[in-house]
Amino acid sequence: MLKQLTKLSRLHKTDFRAIKNLADLCLQQDGFRIKLYWNILQNRLTQEFNDLFYFVDGNLVGYLGIFTFEVDEAEISVMVHPKYRRQGIYKKLISEAFLELQQRKLSKCVCICPQGSFINETYLKPFKPEYVFSQIEMTTKEIPIFEGLPEVQLRLAQAADLPLIGKMGAESFESGYNETLQRFTENMKEKNRKMWLLSIPGQENIGKIHVRYDDNQTAFIHDLCIIPAHRGKRYALAMILKMMQMLRQEGQRIFTLDVECDNEGALKLYELCGYKKVSAHDYWRVPVANVMKNM
Repeated sequence: MLKQLTKLSRLHKTDFRAIKNLADLCLQQDGFRIKLYWNILQNRLTQEFNDLFYFVDGNLVGYLGIFTFEVDEAEISVMVHPKYRRQGIYKKLISEAFLELQQRKLSKCVCICPQGSFINETYLKPFKPEYVFSQIEMTTKEIPIFEGLPEVQLRLAQAADLPLIGKMGAESFESGYNETLQRFTENMKEKNRKMWLLSIPGQENIGKIHVRYDDNQTAFIHDLCIIPAHRGKRYALAMILKMMQMLRQEGQRIFTLDVECDNEGALKLYELCGYKKVSAHDYWRVPVANVMKNM
């Protein structure tokens, strides 16, 4: 039996397909999806080793992805083929990944763990993890019809709108303006992302909504908000439904989004829009030094 651990900085189509096939196998066995940033996997632009593969006799049985969104922190997601679990593959992937993070001088790592996975309680406990938050993935193919919704209009955002969009995002999500502006600026450069500004009669730019166009006629909706003065008036509901209708006209058939588990208002809003839960993940922050001590 030939075993091999390989690290890659760029992914080819065959690598991406192998990751997806393994994710589908895990879904069939476990009943929940592994959290992976598929859009990032398709557009790896760095020279760093962010994708770790574990092969047995040439077949992919383990995969770990590293995703870096912060200067001093990375996120990782891991999956192992159901038939090859409890053979130390998970630990080997984690060990190699944290060696990589140590070399990059990153001090923290957020481990993304599917709810219901033994990893949450069993494997991470010795590393003294800090719970960050939990997130639900939701999806729908249907667009519900409501009567009496307010009239709204959506305008495709341009580069000149970025300062306004950054301000909206920073105020709504309580994040730093410069960091938010930088993230949205990078998003606007991506060919598969677009942003829209929301207006109502007599008032422009009272909200915003972002969309990432994924494969298989799927649209991922994110970073939507309404400015405080106009909340509680069903504008968010009207905006989401109008956006979904516009996307349907463009040929999109599946709509997805993420929401934090404790955001009850957003959960109710998305359920009204027809979205249903398909998976949930817990995010645990672990100091890289703690992991290295226990390896």
